[in-house]
Amino acid sequence: MSKLTDLDLRALSQIESHIMKEQVTTPYVNKDWYIYFNHSVIGFHFFTVFLANYGRGEGTRFNDLMGDWKLSGLRGEPYSRDAIKKKLLEGVDTGVLKRYTDDSDARVAIYQINGEHKEDLARHIMHIQENRVKALMDGNQHMTRNLMNVWKKFFEKVLGIPVNNDVLDMFLINGK
Repeated sequence: MSKLTDLDLRALSQIESHIMKEQVTTPYVNKDWYIYFNHSVIGFHFFTVFLANYGRGEGTRFNDLMGDWKLSGLRGEPYSRDAIKKKLLEGVDTGVLKRYTDDSDARVAIYQINGEHKEDLARHIMHIQENRVKALMDGNQHMTRNLMNVWKKFFEKVLGIPVNNDVLDMFLINGK
């Protein structure tokens, strides 16, 4: 990978700050589900796990939430079982989550995001994704050829095909 310069960091910082701003100014910021999932580190962990599981067509089990996430990178302590139980109970009590019993093992609870929130959730994720792409395209005020080459290598790796500089230039600098 090419060495990234200070100008590269400036462009990337502009992009990332736009994405972060959109995350906290989304039209859904006052919704119960948004507050539940995004106002604490453990909530954000839950959001990540629930979205990943839902994307695979699965509900979320208690053990899915135990993972290797840490409450604090400094302390390095894993989430306690009690903290996870408390957060799950809060989700069910507030109606953000629904609790079901596993068909194959009645001792296992499966949690899913309440269906009443799925339309808002889908629109929120679309809002964030649109703004992520927009931020990339608008973050070109300090875009350097070096950073564009880093993106080119990334797209070639992901797509498995050569990427034409003209196409990348159009995408990253809006045809300027």
